[in-house]
Amino acid sequence: QTIAARDIFEMGAGIGYATTFLARAVGDGGRVVHCEEDAGRSQAARGFLEQAGLVDRVAFEVGDAVDILANYPGPFDLIFINIQRARYPEALALARPRVRPGGYIVADGVLRQGRVVATGPRDPATLGVLRYTRDALAALDLLTTLVPQGDGVALHLKLPEGKKRR
Repeated sequence: QTIAARDIFEMGAGIGYATTFLARAVGDGGRVVHCEEDAGRSQAARGFLEQAGLVDRVAFEVGDAVDILANYPGPFDLIFINIQRARYPEALALARPRVRPGGYIVADGVLRQGRVVATGPRDPATLGVLRYTRDALAALDLLTTLVPQGDGVALHLKLPEGKKRR
């Protein structure tokens, strides 16, 4: 609501918990693209959003969120990333040109126990989050904040054209 978001793309939308909040925020005439790989979860989300009276604000896409986002040109006001952590770098690379200046890219699960994962297991998820965080912090067109709430949330403000971070 603070950026008057009307068009949101949600990667890894599950059963629609976050979709419900996002659909309320976009208001009448707004759109949330609910992208979920599991058809059963997507169907459950549709049911919950129907009960909440918000289904008309949601476009349901079933399949690989990265592939689907690649076919949505944008611009979006907000892109929410909550897919397999190993794919976060790929998702960020696709999201950056598809979010409008002044919009946000938001990613869930970027910290462990309130800190950046700099050591520890070298599993694909950990390596993905490390690369994602490095790429986001290096991006001159993004102003990044890491919020140590739960498993961590990354907020990336897409800077206006011509305004690059120093």
